[in-house]
Amino acid sequence: MWVRTREGRVVKVEGNPEHPVSEGSLCSRGHSSLQALYNPDRFTGPMVRQGGELQSISWEDAEQMLAERLGAAGDYYLFTGSPGVSMTGLMSNFASSTGGQVVRYHPLAEAPLREASRITFGRDVVPWYDLEEANFLVSFGADFLESWLSPVRDGRGFARMSGVGDGGDKGRFAFVGSRLSLTGQNADEWLPIQPGSEALVALAMANVLSGGGGSAGPYRDIVAAYTPENVASITGVEADSIRELAERFGEGPSLALGPGIAGLHRGATAANVAVAILNWVAGNVGTTLHYDAPQLDAPSAGFGPMEQAIAAMGGGQVGAALVHGSNPAYSLPASSGFREAFESVAFKVSFASAMEPGR
Repeated sequence: MWVRTREGRVVKVEGNPEHPVSEGSLCSRGHSSLQALYNPDRFTGPMVRQGGELQSISWEDAEQMLAERLGAAGDYYLFTGSPGVSMTGLMSNFASSTGGQVVRYHPLAEAPLREASRITFGRDVVPWYDLEEANFLVSFGADFLESWLSPVRDGRGFARMSGVGDGGDKGRFAFVGSRLSLTGQNADEWLPIQPGSEALVALAMANVLSGGGGSAGPYRDIVAAYTPENVASITGVEADSIRELAERFGEGPSLALGPGIAGLHRGATAANVAVAILNWVAGNVGTTLHYDAPQLDAPSAGFGPMEQAIAAMGGGQVGAALVHGSNPAYSLPASSGFREAFESVAFKVSFASAMEPGR
């Protein structure tokens, strides 16, 4: 990221033209970083809660308190979000050498997509999608222009895919989802479906492309069970529309995107598995979908480690809890029990730069 300053003050941020992903562009979150920099409610230094109120203390006293309390705490947790590869390594080394444990939690994590990759292809990774190389793109609710994995890179790839070429040809984009998002508004066509039925549409398309499942290989039995006629009433999409969509998808090169963060429901992993099968049946693996070049920076930690941490804190087994780059008290539902378990920890530290909801 490039930062422009004037008289010692930051006035504008832009993407680095030499960065292989951004090529000079920047997402909305990057542009809005100026708001965090000039937030009038930012803390000017460390603070400690005394008598229910936050009081300013010196950095020396804060660091000494932290060292002493962590040393006496025994087991402790360090909760974080997606701090990046370097910071993740630093936190892991720090926690392992001081008797702590790092728990990564991101409310928009791609754990279902990563698990689907493991189930279908034995690769515990978040794959890379090459939108630019596709002539026909189908998104099952993934809002890749507004959020998801890399809106800057995907936005550029989509622009090149859907732009008119020298010969007057252009790629086509169909959005299959229950809500018309920003990405859906940029599609050539929208097929509204019942919420949570993404997997059924994807498997029905794979059924058409594989001739009823005959050429679906190890997924033959699964694909054979979902015909366009069987799923039409459940998904809200007519069988003829599913068949037409599948036939165009099979002409290739094509690419199907799973539900993304817009579809983090109980069937999210199944939906991503179904989309992976559709891409495999259509021959997209290795052409527009790559598992050998995973997106290592994508947040993908599931809820399991957080659930274990909540149980440990609630059981009085944790002497301290540190929170950096995350806000579980706000992002987790009340039913998770995080607030109650967190309150029972004797020593709690937040590395937030300003007061946030739930802190």
